[in-house]
Amino acid sequence: MILFTKENCAKCTWIKNYIDSIDSWPLNIILEYMDIEHYSGLAELAWHGLVGVAEKSLPILLTEDKTSIVGAIRIKQYLQTFIK
Repeated sequence: MILFTKENCAKCTWIKNYIDSIDSWPLNIILEYMDIEHYSGLAELAWHGLVGVAEKSLPILLTEDKTSIVGAIRIKQYLQTFIK
């Protein structure tokens, strides 16, 4: 999964802190952080057709099946389904 964020984004910081606080993170899930203010993050965002979405709202989680989940609360709810 890929979490698209940017610096100075309160919701992005909040969800990253939430993820860091998870004690029982499943080992089979790999989460990659991509900062959209860096060219590699922006290129990946564009590759998945999510630039327009990111212009309106961040953070964005791109799941393994290429579904995009937008917003910190919705991402938290999704991630909680993996936590024991």
